[in-house]
Amino acid sequence: MKDRHKGFALALLFVAAGAHAAAKDTAEPLPKGAKYRLGTASLPFNGRLLAPDCTTFLVNGPQLRDARTGKTTVVPGFEANGRQASPWDGAILAVSADGKRAVTGQNYECLVFEIATGRPILSVKPADVIENAPYSATSLSADGRVISFCARDRAAVQNVRYDAVVWDVEKDQELARVPLLHNIPHPTVLSPDGKTLATHCSNSFAAGAATKDPRPDTAVQLWNVGTGKLIATLPDVFDEYAGGRVVAFSPDGKTLATATGQSPAGLIRLWDVATGKPKDPILARPFQGALLAFSPDGKTLAAVGKGGTIDRWALPDGKRLPTTPFPAAEKVSTERSAGHPRGLAFADNERVVAWDSLGNHTRIWTAPNGKLFTSLAGHSMTVNGVQFAEGGKELVTLGTDSRVLRWDAATGRRLGATAVRLREPYFQLTHLAPGGARAMHYGLLYDVKAEEELFTVPVWYVSPSADYQLAAGFGRSPDRTSTSLCCELWDLETRRRRNRWELPPPVQFNSIDTAAVAFSPDNSRLVTAVQPREDGPNRPEPREKALLFVAGWDVMSGKKLGELCVEAMGGLRGAHSLGWSQDRVQIAVAADNTGAVFATEDGKLWTANYERGRRGDTIDQTNQGGKRFTCPTFSPDGKVFAVGAPAGEGDGYAVRLYSWPTVQLLHTFTGHKGAISALAFSPDGKLLVSGSSDTTVIVWDLTSIRTQK
Repeated sequence: MKDRHKGFALALLFVAAGAHAAAKDTAEPLPKGAKYRLGTASLPFNGRLLAPDCTTFLVNGPQLRDARTGKTTVVPGFEANGRQASPWDGAILAVSADGKRAVTGQNYECLVFEIATGRPILSVKPADVIENAPYSATSLSADGRVISFCARDRAAVQNVRYDAVVWDVEKDQELARVPLLHNIPHPTVLSPDGKTLATHCSNSFAAGAATKDPRPDTAVQLWNVGTGKLIATLPDVFDEYAGGRVVAFSPDGKTLATATGQSPAGLIRLWDVATGKPKDPILARPFQGALLAFSPDGKTLAAVGKGGTIDRWALPDGKRLPTTPFPAAEKVSTERSAGHPRGLAFADNERVVAWDSLGNHTRIWTAPNGKLFTSLAGHSMTVNGVQFAEGGKELVTLGTDSRVLRWDAATGRRLGATAVRLREPYFQLTHLAPGGARAMHYGLLYDVKAEEELFTVPVWYVSPSADYQLAAGFGRSPDRTSTSLCCELWDLETRRRRNRWELPPPVQFNSIDTAAVAFSPDNSRLVTAVQPREDGPNRPEPREKALLFVAGWDVMSGKKLGELCVEAMGGLRGAHSLGWSQDRVQIAVAADNTGAVFATEDGKLWTANYERGRRGDTIDQTNQGGKRFTCPTFSPDGKVFAVGAPAGEGDGYAVRLYSWPTVQLLHTFTGHKGAISALAFSPDGKLLVSGSSDTTVIVWDLTSIRTQK
């Protein structure tokens, strides 16, 4: 028996190695012009562990990804067949236990393919049986020769009902079709030999008379695939309204384990598949059964919960084995950085492998040794802020993973990390002060070093000055009979309002859809940009392009310097945004105290003279739907500005450098996989650092570029 499992593991390794050998290498080297990259580029994916080496994942595309290095290779065959090999397409729905076959879903099609070659074996399309059924309800037998999925009930007329379908992959024919108790199915689960099917459903409206006994949203049904007959209905398996429902077959298909991973009861139940009779239950800790797995010999059952702790029990007596906590070195106290288990499997009869998704990264750890196979050198989510500190000797980065990291600017070596502790864990700090001492989320000022919330500036769409001495935002006129929109100036040191002035109609407080404010480098000027809602009061007649009202102001006096109305926000609805309404228009004010650069959500990059109220030329415009220019930022001497930009279809994102005020393109740096979300120049102007939604930070060398200028 041991030799058979050893051969099974080696076979999986052979399949994965063969796939790597045949695949096209897409790993990117350090981009040209970059001094170093901080972190490993990673984009969201829905992956399945492929081999017991605990490092190779089959991910969307389909692609093979090394979880330790991020290196990605494309599974061959898909490009030749006219299918897109993209991390955003072709979600991996199931992988066979022998590692040879997988199922991908794209454009309402389930495709069974051979992993090593990419060869399509079976395609099931909506016109056949699927008809928009949930892709998540898909499973394969251990050898990949039988597939189960959900399909709409052909007889249902008024209410949408689903059937579970079992299909022979080799013969391309239906083996069984059984009705589900409810209209929201959870994954159908095949036994390893493909001869038994388990189905269970979620809480929704009833599907016919089967709603009375048993209760559909708490029951599991077992079916004989060969006859299509119901073996047994297991009543009250799951807690009412609880999520995280899990069903797992033992390797011999004779035992079924069930758990409700989001239940405080902590109960794992075992069932005899042939009779549907319950066996002795296993008492687990609350919320522990998020995922279940049997060892290859069926003598051990493992469970993992949201916290990452792995529990094991010896079967059949249910004796508890030593618990393996999640590796302490990777723990972060904030909810935003808590992992969510994605998979649990035995590599052999002793070793359990678990993996989760932390932001855009996958972490893998094992029991019983408690070792972490992957490391997180950088951020796990979008990088929101980058700044230089200690006179340019250090680099500080802020991520939406609620961490602030410090790096040696000369070498890229990580110096330390600080957890961001917000009372509301789903807030995101969106501005980072020079040196990284402070950060802001809307009006909330946060002390990074003390890990403490300080106070909130009581206005909307707040932006701080570059030196974090001042902040400006929008509020209602103090005259409560008026709905006029005001711009307010606040001193962040004294916590006092310095000034307030009304913005001219037609923009009013209760009509704001998009707003942004930015300071000049010397804090003497302020530029505001406001777009009213289409349904707001005093809104002009509907136009093809929305209106953006821009004005320049003297900070001390509140005197308006100039204003202009720009038809520059067309295509706002549905376009890409960084997540906050003020990011729909981003502003960088030049040091000459007359001009500014605007990046708007219609994909345009343009300038304006806010002192004279004149719109300048459009510097550039992207025609890539949903993509835009981001984060315009001026150099310390004010002679150059940088901006994030799409690099071209399939080429990721770039950082572009322009001269000021001539706005001539000086250079383009290409190397990010995700949109640019933060930019900063070093104090001496020799380096430029860019943060991205791909979770990485790249430091660019500007010395040769500035000389050429």
